[in-house]
Amino acid sequence: MEYWKEIFKDMIQEDYYEVKLINGEEYGLIIKFQGKYNAFSVKFGEVKAVRMIDEGIVQTDIYSENEVQKYKKEKFKNMIYEVVGASCIIQI
Repeated sequence: MEYWKEIFKDMIQEDYYEVKLINGEEYGLIIKFQGKYNAFSVKFGEVKAVRMIDEGIVQTDIYSENEVQKYKKEKFKNMIYEVVGASCIIQI
């Protein structure tokens, strides 16, 4: 069963962020957040998979509905979640 674990809870300041993903063999995954008032980067190193949620979340069934509803109530206050126990689903 899939559940989401909040990462960096209460450490990321609220802002409207633009996100830039950098992923490759040399650096691994780096996510850069640029907001109106804040900017920071998170370096994950090598990762197996990444999921990103945007306004299209309601159009797909790849996310756990229970977890989405749990965090949607708070408007996804946290920026980064670790998805634990997820099955591998590929949609084309």
